[in-house]
Amino acid sequence: MVKKASLPFKGTFTHTQGWGKNPLIYIPIGYPGHNGDDWGMPTGTPLYCPLTGKVLSYDTTSKWRGQTVTIWDPVQRLAILTAHMSSIAVKDRYTVWAGELLGYSGETGYATGPHVHISCMDTDQFGVVIDTKDGYHGHYSILNSAKIELVPLPSVTPTTVPPAPPTPPAPALGEG
Repeated sequence: MVKKASLPFKGTFTHTQGWGKNPLIYIPIGYPGHNGDDWGMPTGTPLYCPLTGKVLSYDTTSKWRGQTVTIWDPVQRLAILTAHMSSIAVKDRYTVWAGELLGYSGETGYATGPHVHISCMDTDQFGVVIDTKDGYHGHYSILNSAKIELVPLPSVTPTTVPPAPPTPPAPALGEG
């Protein structure tokens, strides 16, 4: 089954490192090559939720991935990891919407320049990643068209907060 997701950024950025590249860098950390796709972009570029779902995990201290958030769509059983962020906007939220602000790109963790790292994972019904036993621990490329159909990033209109009710007049002197 092909699943649907969006790239988490607006605009065009250079695809700087593809899936499986540079095995000599990644073999020492347990992967046969790069376990995602990277796009170079200035630090602070807004990143958006690539699908509607739940915050499966977030980490602000990863040595390799830096600030990382994983969004999980329980309907499609798809998780998408976004890494090397300078900040995460949804870490305290449980449900997120496709197109909602996720955070900002950065250069945290093991990085040679500012960029965003994206990888996909299929999960079971509980959000546990299914390890495909190929050395990538269940990760695969968001550009794998046999598994992912890239759809346009939806626009999310922020919910308008209704104005506060008017303050009642102060009681006249001698009342209450």
